[in-house]
Amino acid sequence: PGMNGEMFLKQLDRTNVTSGIICISENKEYKIAVDLLKAGADDYISKSDLLSPYLLEKTIVSVLQKKEYRTKNSELEISAQRLDAIQTIIHTIDHDLNNPLAIIKLCSDIITSSHPLRSDDYKDLTQRILSSMERVTDVIHKLNHFDAESVNNKVMGPKVYALPELV
Repeated sequence: PGMNGEMFLKQLDRTNVTSGIICISENKEYKIAVDLLKAGADDYISKSDLLSPYLLEKTIVSVLQKKEYRTKNSELEISAQRLDAIQTIIHTIDHDLNNPLAIIKLCSDIITSSHPLRSDDYKDLTQRILSSMERVTDVIHKLNHFDAESVNNKVMGPKVYALPELV
């Protein structure tokens, strides 16, 4: 009372509404229907259309199908975002492991080659191998301590995980 459908929809907190909203009005004006749909209604029918039970049933089914579609679409978007985040983490881990492993491989190839090396060269190559092994160990240690408790609870939708100093 005291307000029209559009005003009611604007005041309605849509974040808490899980059911569909069908506006029913005596007025058949196209502009009113468009305004109500823009304000948040899921569908619009005129009171004269209520004489046809089939049309009301069709409208209700249509609104329910739209809601189901939106829910599934949101779930798919969240899944895609999560998959993207996982791929980013995998690429970062690959990068963080590949660099020190490449150094270890290079140093090992030099040591096992037939080129003569000085004592200082062996020390330098061994130090590079040890340093690279520490980097690999550090990455693996961080992965072992990765847990779901580091989720940012304020984020709605995809869960954001913090992998300290790795990502």
